[in-house]
Amino acid sequence: MFNFNRCVPHELTAEDKHKRKAACLDLLRDQTKEKILDRIATCDEKWVYYNNTSLKGGWSAPGESAGSVARHALTRRRFSVSGGIATELSTTKNS
Repeated sequence: MFNFNRCVPHELTAEDKHKRKAACLDLLRDQTKEKILDRIATCDEKWVYYNNTSLKGGWSAPGESAGSVARHALTRRRFSVSGGIATELSTTKNS
């Protein structure tokens, strides 16, 4: 089984969009030669919203308690959580 997990940013650059379009066109072209799209396994994914990119720190005098820090909003950024599917892909055609 192959594992191709990687982080995918929500907003794509123009170059990334071009690469994805080229990959899709290659798959469609190959589909006419052999049914390659029938052998692709997919999985479900869920976008989770979260942003915790910076932490605020401060100084306190000896004997004083540290001040409280407000939590960040949980809706600024999101990332994908995916679950994989184990499958055996065969190059022979089933009859």
